[in-house]
Amino acid sequence: MKRIHIYLTMLLVGFISTFTLCYAQEQESYVNDQGQTVIVTTVPAPKETVVIPQGYISCFMVPAGWNYQNIWVAEHKVCQYNPNNGTAAQGVAWVDGYWACTQYKNVQPQQGECTAWQWQAGHWVKTLNVY
Repeated sequence: MKRIHIYLTMLLVGFISTFTLCYAQEQESYVNDQGQTVIVTTVPAPKETVVIPQGYISCFMVPAGWNYQNIWVAEHKVCQYNPNNGTAAQGVAWVDGYWACTQYKNVQPQQGECTAWQWQAGHWVKTLNVY
């Protein structure tokens, strides 16, 4: 009689493990395909502070979210410039430095915890693309 209990227990544990694994993989795939995961990890302090170059027309904040390369970027400032004011060789906008999350793990449905932050230093861009 004890063998039956052991076999039934092993069968039940195997079934629950398989079900849990399949559900977790399906959930992760769904969230990633939809791009709806939100990174809830606190963003590290800025790695450097660079003074935004003078002569900008306007600046705005880009909210945290997924960019076109499917990388989560923290909120950061972008300043636009008039290319006729001598900044044409450098670019049309200055993107202030920010942290980018290049790897994460799901902690809850649609919530991720960043496991790899990468610093993106302030830089000029030739075309203004905001996701």
